[in-house]
Amino acid sequence: MNVGQSYGELAYRNAFLVMSLAAPFAAPGNQTLDNLIHLREDQIVGEWRDSTYGIGGARIPYDVNTALVPAALRAIGQLTRAGYYPSYSNWSTLADEYAQVWEDKTLQFFEVQISQSDAQQRVQQYVNQANFTGPTGNITGDVLFYGLGRDGYDNQSTVLVMNSDDCTLTPRLYLT
Repeated sequence: MNVGQSYGELAYRNAFLVMSLAAPFAAPGNQTLDNLIHLREDQIVGEWRDSTYGIGGARIPYDVNTALVPAALRAIGQLTRAGYYPSYSNWSTLADEYAQVWEDKTLQFFEVQISQSDAQQRVQQYVNQANFTGPTGNITGDVLFYGLGRDGYDNQSTVLVMNSDDCTLTPRLYLT
C-alpha cells in the first residue's frame, strides 16, 4: 500500500488522518465522549502500549486522547509553518487550535475521584488480603487521578487504574 511513496507523502497522509480524526472533538460544543479516539470495534488492542489487558479492556485510551493527539496536532502546526503541507496552509493555525481544545477538554473524561473513606477502606482491604506488615501511609483527603481509559471490561465506564505516566509529572493531582 505504501510502496513507492516518499516519506513526504506518507507524512502528509498521516497528518491528514490526524487532522480528520481530531476535527469532530475540536468543533465548538462537540467535546463529547463519542468524539474521542476509540479503538476499532473488532479489535481488543490498538494503541502503542496495549496488550490484551494492558489498558483494562478500555475502548477509549487515555494516553492517545490526552497526549498523543495533541502532540501530533502541535507537530502538524509546526511542520506547516515550516513549509510542509503547502496545500493546507490553514493547518498552521488550525492544528494549534485543535490541539488547545484537546489539551483543555479531554482530561475531564478520564478523571477518577475516590473519597478519602473509600480510599482508606481499599488500602485496608489490600493490606488484609496481602498480609502486608509495612506502613500503609496516611490518606488525608480524596484521591484524584486519571484512569487508563474508558469503556473497559466488566462494564467499567472508566478503568480505575491510575495512568502511571502522570504520577511523576503532576503529584498535585492525587490528593485533593
